[in-house]
Amino acid sequence: MESSAQYQAISRVRRKIEDEMTTDVEILRENHPDLYEELRGAVCDPE
Repeated sequence: MESSAQYQAISRVRRKIEDEMTTDVEILRENHPDLYEELRGAVCDPE
């Protein structure tokens, strides 16, 4: 069972992924497509 602190940390990370990172990725894709592709490759490509 997760402790309250673990649950809060997981919730913060999920919120950042859903809100802040989505916005950051959109900005990156529009303004720096090469860097966006590099990020996408690092995050999305299976090993």
